[in-house]
Amino acid sequence: SSGINAEWPLRPGPISRHFTAPGWYSLQYKPNPPFIPITYLTVSFGADLCKARFMSHLKSLHQKEGRVYVDRLMMSGSIFYVGGRAKFTEDNNLYTLECTPRSETISLNTFSKPLPPGSKNCFIFTGYKITEQQVKQWLQGCAPKPPVKKEKYTKFSLSSKEKEMLKLEAAREKLPEGWFYNGSHYVSMMEGKKMEHPLFDDIVEKFLNKRNEEIELFNHKIDNTKVSSLFNGS
Repeated sequence: SSGINAEWPLRPGPISRHFTAPGWYSLQYKPNPPFIPITYLTVSFGADLCKARFMSHLKSLHQKEGRVYVDRLMMSGSIFYVGGRAKFTEDNNLYTLECTPRSETISLNTFSKPLPPGSKNCFIFTGYKITEQQVKQWLQGCAPKPPVKKEKYTKFSLSSKEKEMLKLEAAREKLPEGWFYNGSHYVSMMEGKKMEHPLFDDIVEKFLNKRNEEIELFNHKIDNTKVSSLFNGS
């Protein structure tokens, strides 16, 4: 030879073959199938969705699927298309939707044609090895959030507006025996002087007790409210 290394890595044909199908020479290359087996799933439900949470889930779906198209193309659970119709809790309109997560294309339009009585919200999902449980869980995440319990009120919970309201209420109360107001302070020969009415603390306590009774009733209703599923527990 003329000093040129004749090993196969420098030959154009095998080099090209190696980069397009790495591992071919050792019989380790496993090509992808010539087509992707697409899964089609249809789900329906009666409850309305939360529009804000639904749109947020669609955007999250694009961030998950759209940025790594090649890597996730053959991964189980990849969603290629979402389409259907639904109502949202924010208004009474019926909407049609089409979304391709990989291209961030979202089409959301009002649907004006009348539907037969008893029609439900309905969606079609297409993807690679997607499951019914997967898409139902995804849709359940778009349902309205259940109400959150309220925390009990304390004197530290009072807003500035509430404090001023209670001070005005206290100022209308008759001063206890032994107290007088000197124009800037409430004064008692036995207890000294205060900036606030001597009955202010009692009025605050009554206000807090009333608010906490209302909060207890609200929280009790939440405890007795069964968290609803879009799919009736399925």
